[in-house]
Amino acid sequence: MPSDQRENNSITRRISPQLIIKKGDFGRPVIESYDRHQKSIGVTLGKLKEINQIRLEIRNKIRPRKANYFILIPTLRCNLNCSYCQVSRAAQHAVGYDWSEKTINSTIDFICEKSETEITVEFQGGEPLLRLDIIKIVEAELKSRGKQPKIVICTNLQNVSRDAWEYLENSDALISTSFDGSWGQHNKFRTQDTEKLEEFKNNLKISIKLLGCDRTSIVSTVDPRTPPEPIKMFRNFQDLGLNTIFIRPINFQGFARKSFKSSQNDEAWDEYYINFLEELLEYNKKQASLITEYYFSYIVKRVLDPRRCEHVDLRNPAWLGHDYFVIGEKGDIFPTDEARMLYRLGQIDLRIGHVDSGLDEEKITLLNRYADNRSDADCRQCVYQTVCGRDLIDDISRYGRFNTPRHETRHCKKHLSIFDFVMEKLSTASAEEIALIASMVGLNSINTEPYKHDHA
Repeated sequence: MPSDQRENNSITRRISPQLIIKKGDFGRPVIESYDRHQKSIGVTLGKLKEINQIRLEIRNKIRPRKANYFILIPTLRCNLNCSYCQVSRAAQHAVGYDWSEKTINSTIDFICEKSETEITVEFQGGEPLLRLDIIKIVEAELKSRGKQPKIVICTNLQNVSRDAWEYLENSDALISTSFDGSWGQHNKFRTQDTEKLEEFKNNLKISIKLLGCDRTSIVSTVDPRTPPEPIKMFRNFQDLGLNTIFIRPINFQGFARKSFKSSQNDEAWDEYYINFLEELLEYNKKQASLITEYYFSYIVKRVLDPRRCEHVDLRNPAWLGHDYFVIGEKGDIFPTDEARMLYRLGQIDLRIGHVDSGLDEEKITLLNRYADNRSDADCRQCVYQTVCGRDLIDDISRYGRFNTPRHETRHCKKHLSIFDFVMEKLSTASAEEIALIASMVGLNSINTEPYKHDHA
C-alpha cells in the first residue's frame, strides 16, 4: 500500500456512515490527579490524546522497578484433551513435566528477590490442581518471607479433590475457569464426554456456591465459525448466578493452531463480537439484573480514563521482563505466557532466563526495543494509538515476524473494531442507552457531550 494511502487509512477511522473521527479530534475534559511521579505536571488537559501522550512519556521514563505479577506453571500435565488447547499440554500421567524440588525452591527465591510486597501469583498449567501440594508450599513460603500473595488458580474444575475444596474454602484463592457459553460447545471442545460434562457442571456450581461470584471467574472461548447464540449464553450465565461474561476467540497458539488454522487471521471474530455486544445491550434493556462483558467494560473505561493500563494486550509501553514474569515447568522464565507457548512449539526461543541462573538482561533489553507503539509509523497516525498497545509476541506467533504493518495485524483489526464500536456509542447512542452502558461497566454516569460535536 502506498504510504499516502496507508496514512489516510490510519488517520481517519470511519465508525459509521454518518460519523468520521479524525486524528486528535476526540476526547473529553479531564483534570488529571497525578501520583508521586506525575505531580510536576499538574495541568488540565482537554484532549484524550494529549492526556495519553503525557502519561506515556511518564511511563517511558519510569519503568517498574519490581514485579508484582507472576504466572507459574508447576506442571504441564492435564486431565483434559481440549481441541483448542493453546498450551501444548502433556498427558495426565506423563513423567518429567512437573517442578522438581530444586525448581520449587529456586522459584520462591526468584519471586522474593524480584517482587514487591503485595503480589499476584497465578498458577496455570496443564492443570495446576494436580499439584496442589506445590501451590500450598509456594503460598506458605512467600508469606513466611513477608510477601502478601494473592493466589489465582486457573483450573478446568474437572476433577477437584476433597483436599482442594478444603484448601479453596479456607483460603482467599481465586478460581479462573472455562465455560464456553453453552453446554454443547463446552462438551464439543473440552470435555468431549457427557459424564465429564456433568462432573464439570457440578464442580462449577459448587465453586460458585462455595466461593461466590467474586472468587469464581469464567472465560468463554468461542470459535466464530460455529459460535453459540449470544442469547443462550446470557441465559446460561444468569442460570449460574453470574453477571460477567468474558469471551475471547480461539488463540493461535499450541495445539489450537493445528486444529483451527483459521484462528491465525480470523476476522469473523470481529463481526461476531460486535453483534454479541449489540445483542447484550438489547437483552439488558429488559433485565433487572444486568450482564456485562469484561473486555467491553475495560475498553469503555480505558477510553474514558486513559490512565487505566492493567490489561496486558493494551499496555503501552508494554515493558517485557519488568513487572511480571512467567515461569515454566522446567524453571525457564518467559516475558509472557504466549512466549512460553511459542517455545513449547519450537517456533522461537524467547526465554529471558532461568530461576537457577537469573535473568538475561541483554535479551530483555532487545525485546523492549519493540515494546512501544509510538515508534510504529502506522500507530503514530492512528487516533486510537494512546489507548491501544503493542502485542509483539502475538505478531511473532501469527506472522513469524514483529514488523508486519500494524494495520494488517489481527491485534490491530480486532481493536479498531471495538474502539470504533465504543466511539460510535459515545457519539450517537441515546441518553437511555448511555446510562445502560454506564451501569454495565460500573460507572455512575458517562458524559458524552464532548463526543457529539461535528467531527467531519
